[in-house]
Amino acid sequence: AAAAAAAEEAPLSRLPAGTTGVEKFSSLPFQLTALIAAEERHELPISTICYEMDADLQELAGRVLTRRRLGAALSLSFEPAAQGETEDEGENGYTDASIDGQRAGDGANLATADADAGAGAGTADDDAVDDAADDDDDLAAARLMATALSSTIFGVTDASDDRGADVSFFRGCDQAEYYDPRNSFVDRVLSRRRGIPISLALLYAEIAARCRMPFVGLNAPGHLLLAPACAPRAFAVDCFGGGELLCGAELRRFVGSRSGQPPSATATVLERISSSPMRPLDWAARILRNLRPIYAGCGDAVRLLGVAERSLIISRADPSCLSRQEVFACERDVALAILSLADDTRAGEAHALLRRSLEEDTSIGARQRAQLTHVLSSPWLQERL
Repeated sequence: AAAAAAAEEAPLSRLPAGTTGVEKFSSLPFQLTALIAAEERHELPISTICYEMDADLQELAGRVLTRRRLGAALSLSFEPAAQGETEDEGENGYTDASIDGQRAGDGANLATADADAGAGAGTADDDAVDDAADDDDDLAAARLMATALSSTIFGVTDASDDRGADVSFFRGCDQAEYYDPRNSFVDRVLSRRRGIPISLALLYAEIAARCRMPFVGLNAPGHLLLAPACAPRAFAVDCFGGGELLCGAELRRFVGSRSGQPPSATATVLERISSSPMRPLDWAARILRNLRPIYAGCGDAVRLLGVAERSLIISRADPSCLSRQEVFACERDVALAILSLADDTRAGEAHALLRRSLEEDTSIGARQRAQLTHVLSSPWLQERL
């Protein structure tokens, strides 16, 4: 029914009955966080919101691919032509297939042709060399794509759209607006071109996935980075820092400055975060974790209730996404929001959650314990038990 109503309101939302539009997105983290964002705009069908985002993302992905092909052409334009090159291969020594080598069905390169010609005659050393060459090719392709992504999304000096039109590039939000809830909703970040590290990384990774170059999230200390899925230790992208590519000593310094660890331990920290990239539910849990204190601080009980309940849903699906203390904190937020909204139908649930927190959460201090005890003894709650 929602899809049918959306189809009447917006041509982009002509979807089969029962679909929401999130299937248009390439990555599961973006699908989950898109649903979180869409729930904030309850006046519109989810399908309408998703199709608006999809159109913008598709346009950005098209620009990225154009820049990548141009970058590939420029990087190859000064390479010497292979011996025996024909006129069809072009005077600069590259073909269309070499420019767009990631497209499905692109023909064989020279290394593949040699391997096919000598099938069965190679040695283990030959295989190792071929594997190393493939790794180098994957890394070079990832760097080329990351450069195209960063220049398209975040811009470079005097950069403009490929068609010469003005472009509104993305950037990290200012400190004064860092805790604006809109920075956590991917649809608002897409329209405002402003965001925090996780929301900018979500958009970057979604566009990269549409270009068939997946990136993974690295849960760096006090920050969030992206890295190519094919080689997460090779380099990282700082989306909040304007899409800067960090590698080698620069990446180690970046992680070390935020880890609080001595330089000798930085390599261990980097190894840990690169070997354990973020999972889909980690992205959604982190978005909700950012929103909880914002809504609690401004006294928005309705939104706090929604964020806390969704966090608990994620914890039940994967307990490792939230610590035990976070689960207790979310349960307290649910209970206090129910009481703030004077929801008679859930008074018993609120009482049970607060009792559980008092009995099982050993991390709460004496002052908070006294406050919760006082809430449990309130006349409104006692009358409804």
